[in-house]
Amino acid sequence: MFKVSNEDLFEKFKKLQSREDLAELLEIKDKSLRYFLYCIKPDNMYIDFSIPKKSGAIRKINAPTRKLKSIQKKIAYILNLIYEPKACTCGFVINKSILDNAQKHIKTKLLLNIDLKDFFNQINFGRVRGALMSKPYSVGEEAATAIAQLVCYKGQLPQGAPTSPVISNIVCRSLDNSFMRLAVKYHLSYSRYADDITISTFSSKLPQNIINIDENGGIKIGNDIVEILTINKFEINEEKLALRNRFQHQEVTGLTVNKKVNINRKYIKNLRAILHNMSKTSIIDEARKYVKKNKYNSRFILSIIDSKDEEDIISIKNWFEKVITGKILFIRQIKGKYDRIYLKYAEEANRIFGKQIFILDYIEDFEKTINDSVMIIESTENQGTCFYSEALGLITCFHVTETNDFYKVYKRNDYPSHLTEYFEDNFRERLYFSEEIDYAIYKVNSNNYKSCFSIAENPDIKIGDIVTVIGYPNYIKGDSPHIEECRVTSKTKLLGAELYTVSGRIIHGSSGGVVLNNKNEIIGIIKAGVLQKDYEKDKGKHGFISIKNVLTDINNKQQLSIKKTTETSSAH
Repeated sequence: MFKVSNEDLFEKFKKLQSREDLAELLEIKDKSLRYFLYCIKPDNMYIDFSIPKKSGAIRKINAPTRKLKSIQKKIAYILNLIYEPKACTCGFVINKSILDNAQKHIKTKLLLNIDLKDFFNQINFGRVRGALMSKPYSVGEEAATAIAQLVCYKGQLPQGAPTSPVISNIVCRSLDNSFMRLAVKYHLSYSRYADDITISTFSSKLPQNIINIDENGGIKIGNDIVEILTINKFEINEEKLALRNRFQHQEVTGLTVNKKVNINRKYIKNLRAILHNMSKTSIIDEARKYVKKNKYNSRFILSIIDSKDEEDIISIKNWFEKVITGKILFIRQIKGKYDRIYLKYAEEANRIFGKQIFILDYIEDFEKTINDSVMIIESTENQGTCFYSEALGLITCFHVTETNDFYKVYKRNDYPSHLTEYFEDNFRERLYFSEEIDYAIYKVNSNNYKSCFSIAENPDIKIGDIVTVIGYPNYIKGDSPHIEECRVTSKTKLLGAELYTVSGRIIHGSSGGVVLNNKNEIIGIIKAGVLQKDYEKDKGKHGFISIKNVLTDINNKQQLSIKKTTETSSAH
């Protein structure tokens, strides 16, 4: 796109003062830039059309013409280099998605959804120009005016221009700062995804300065929020204002957040119905039904949807394949690539369309590896999970085998009462353990086990990292392992020991299971309440222990053992 490096673009932007500077930055002639700014009528630079929203309302789109769009793409690229998003800003941010937005509000007691009315239209020419001239951008007046002219249409940010998303975030910098201060003051969580604002709390009620509830259950935003929105010149859409408690369906940018980030059941149900109908009837019949039911707005598809021409039918099939692929990929994005629903629908789509849209070969190898090395462990009272590592041995949590009297370790397909005696004889020697860190490692006969995953070298675990947790929660004979891809949400302490919490729910019986990074290397051991016969409640902090802490503890014990041996030899 540009002939110079990102570093050079950054430096040039910092010196941006005049229109000539802007032309040089965009790598176009000043004469061409003047032509766009002063010669072409705005109406000739945009194509206006409307598309229906799901609610039935109309969304107005102002799409720039090809030449203007090319310039706007350059401006958007540069601004995305310069713009530093706040932690609370999730929409239109590189490497962030609705998933990141939703994860900030998991398991909260109260969730407040606020929708900003006519979001782009409320950001006018003056606000764009002013935001660029203000710190930290400090663009010169002439250059800021020229940029605002290039990115605004009829005095507003157009919905349809590639520059509108990043500029809306730049303008909303003050709005986000104000809401973050408010969140700190009242111990709230705040995030914004474009025009969707979410505020949540772990308390049983929100202050009146945040929200007011009348005697009929009606809600109205409080004075503090009114003041922030007024100062920042935004209005709210009263129809979309919603306050939900933990016993109601809590949703953030279309994702459920009551217990973990999940996809709305309606979405899954609709996709299941589409795949089922395609199997029973045909792809074309279901595509036509989909267009009519969803008020699809592609002019090309609408023009051929009822055609019987062979080429048109091929085009419809190719288009609908992309629609279904996108829906299934969305499930993978939210639930993870090992999620059972994703795998089932991906496999079904491959069969229906008669091609390998989704490559799933690695799943069989992955599951076989898990079955070979991740196992169920039972004592007289407890059930947990364990896994085998060639480097260390059989690994589980200390609290799973606290009494050191367990008698069953078995794979899911081997519920082996006849092997009880074998395991009782061979799983007595506990090599290393720590009650504080909560791990235990046992010596085993390596000929009976396969080491599935290697241990990560010096794992550096960060908040936001994607991990895969594998265990056997509430195990019943024949259950497959629970495999869940989730994110690290915090680093905390439990009984004095380090614990990493995750966005997924860790269920009893998973304790001692394996935690993998995105390279399928061992980085931790699942820690949850062990499942006991008389204990069913979800209690305490759940997450995982870093394997790094386990290795450090083992090393310290080995060094201490060497030291004692040396001292004993010296004494003699």
